[in-house]
Amino acid sequence: HVLVTFVRKHGTNQIVLLSLKDGSVRVLQNLAGLRTPLRMKFSPDGRYIAYDSPTGERSTDWDIFVLSADGRTRAAVVKQPGHDLLID
Repeated sequence: HVLVTFVRKHGTNQIVLLSLKDGSVRVLQNLAGLRTPLRMKFSPDGRYIAYDSPTGERSTDWDIFVLSADGRTRAAVVKQPGHDLLID
């Protein structure tokens, strides 16, 4: 699987898993407005996904989030004013 972001015309962006085997797509997280991550990464064990995202549609502040690989739980792990980005 590959992590990708779908940018939808109706104003919702999505974090999805794209299967390289059969091309199927599984939506993990819907993101309102123009909030699109710059970077997304799997944890070493594949159970979680870390990503950065703007805190609001017109905000210059970014936070870092962790999402379970099944898309069920999400938590902000770096939440403060500023431009917090996930590093490589």
